[in-house]
Amino acid sequence: MKEFKLNLGCGRRVLPGFVNIDNSPSVLLDRWPSLKRGLFLLGVISRERYETVWPLDVIWQDVSKKLPYKNGSIDKIYSSHLLEHLDKKCGEGLLQECFRVLKKGGIFRLVIPDLEFHARRYLQGVSNGGPADRAAHDDFLWNIYGAYLEKRRYGATHRYMYDWPTLRLVLAEMGFSRVLRQEFQKGLDQELCLLDNRPEESLHIDATK
Repeated sequence: MKEFKLNLGCGRRVLPGFVNIDNSPSVLLDRWPSLKRGLFLLGVISRERYETVWPLDVIWQDVSKKLPYKNGSIDKIYSSHLLEHLDKKCGEGLLQECFRVLKKGGIFRLVIPDLEFHARRYLQGVSNGGPADRAAHDDFLWNIYGAYLEKRRYGATHRYMYDWPTLRLVLAEMGFSRVLRQEFQKGLDQELCLLDNRPEESLHIDATK
């Protein structure tokens, strides 16, 4: 029987055999090339965004809303560096939706930037006892808040950050029976864990329904 698999917040990275979902406006703009060109000529969108091409099989969907799938209908879910772009309430809503649509025994592979990793790196950067190192300071804020530092990163804002103890508790409260911290490209499901592509800063978690 064919598996039903979701790739949430896929960006332009389309996975074969998955339903690839993203809520970027660029997904829609690429369906209307004349409109996209007009917005570029008017200076509404940048040259970089205008020249960036999105795969046509990416589905536009706002994942902060209810997922359009029946209870227990999905075999696997993969999501990398999406959850932190949602505020706390919306993020927890998405996690609950992932639990709802997964089949019993289904696996949710969740990859996010690790708040603890960035906090430790910041403390190491200022550990000489002198004034806070500006590079360590800016790097920490860049990774925590993103778009607040530079206009060109508009839309990339992190709205909430997680560490392992917090996310383990949240997922357990959602009803996941097993929540495991994993290493880069290692986990319960070979197909899902090999999709990882951001090793250093990321927290990798497998949650089983």
